[in-house]
Amino acid sequence: MAAEDPSQEVLLVLHEALLGGDIAASVSLAELLLPAMLRRFDNRRDLERHEIESIIGLCIATYLSLDPPAHSGRSFRSDSCTRSFRG
Repeated sequence: MAAEDPSQEVLLVLHEALLGGDIAASVSLAELLLPAMLRRFDNRRDLERHEIESIIGLCIATYLSLDPPAHSGRSFRSDSCTRSFRG
């Protein structure tokens, strides 16, 4: 049975918790986003698996490292990671 991507509602709740200073929310977000993003981009044949994992990891880390004001109205968007794959 294939794993499902996290719902936008779940991601939004975690995003709001992250804005509220909940450190555990960053761990939960990373645990949900990494496998979902790997499923989305794993079919890339122009990159090695470790390159895909690195790009995704950097996208998630960048999102999680933003200061709360920078997060305002900006939950994680996979299209920001898509731009990273384009070079």
